[in-house]
Amino acid sequence: MESCDTETWIYATEGRRYRNKRSISAWANLLGRDFVRIHRSYLVRISACLGRDGENILIGDVRLPISRKYKAEVVQIVLGN
Repeated sequence: MESCDTETWIYATEGRRYRNKRSISAWANLLGRDFVRIHRSYLVRISACLGRDGENILIGDVRLPISRKYKAEVVQIVLGN
């Protein structure tokens, strides 16, 4: 999921995407432990994370930034370090 101003974009499998007005924080609370916040603009499904490339998380061939604020949690939960 990606937060863009007043909208949240949900990127699903097979190129599907959806947008809505629910905040990314509200989505994080609603979806629970299967998802982790990696940046103020990004919420990702833990099982979709393939690894880390420097300061980015890898999801398929997409690299998303990990912010300093969420880095310790992301490394512990997603990467098991």
